[in-house]
Amino acid sequence: MKTFALAILVSLLNSSAFAAHTFSPDPTQFCNGNSCSEPMLAIIEDYKQGTAQFAQADLSAYSGKCFHLNSMYNPDYAHFGAFVFQKSAPLYIMGIFGFFYESDPYAGLTPEETKSELILRGSKGAEGILEPDHAELAYVGEKSELRYWFRNSADQNSMLVIGRQADGNAGMSSLLFCRMLKH
Repeated sequence: MKTFALAILVSLLNSSAFAAHTFSPDPTQFCNGNSCSEPMLAIIEDYKQGTAQFAQADLSAYSGKCFHLNSMYNPDYAHFGAFVFQKSAPLYIMGIFGFFYESDPYAGLTPEETKSELILRGSKGAEGILEPDHAELAYVGEKSELRYWFRNSADQNSMLVIGRQADGNAGMSSLLFCRMLKH
């Protein structure tokens, strides 16, 4: 099976820097009216109970299963992703997604090794924003927007990610739901 990785790159979206004042919708509402799979709905329910405690460490990494809602992928098929959070002034976030791997290619790596692997695979990273109950990363361009919301699970053992790619009119074109384990 063909495998490839997709780094989260600002250049792919012709985007500008994160704008803290840009409207940010409630990601737990994205499945209302959309055909979300059971894994996606379970991630939303856990996200509702989550916190932003993962962003407290100087360097933390997570990887795990991701489910995509768009016309290209089966919403029940688990792909894999990884995110690294570097607490500095401000919060710095790097991420990558791998498609059609049979297992998590980032599992078992230390946070430092995960960061090195993401850089090797082309992830540039970007400034995120830490809110009281979640972290957020957004690439906002004139014609598209890519935004991710992050929270820990209530038991602090995993990170939950909800992502959305939208067109210039804030219309949804793709959704992403991940449950990732801490490294």
